[in-house]
Amino acid sequence: MRYTFYDILLEEYESLPRTIILSTHLIDEVSDLFEEIVLVKDKKILLHETAEQLKTKKR
Repeated sequence: MRYTFYDILLEEYESLPRTIILSTHLIDEVSDLFEEIVLVKDKKILLHETAEQLKTKKR
């Protein structure tokens, strides 16, 4: 069901672009959906980058 949800979410975004906040620990499953990544812990922003910037960083 999760993949069906992701497909519907993407279709909805393509028909009406808007900000969608997705909170998940299943990053591998949804990584292709992201344009920007914001990591928040204890109300503090730890990271805010585009998906492309994050992909090009060395691990």
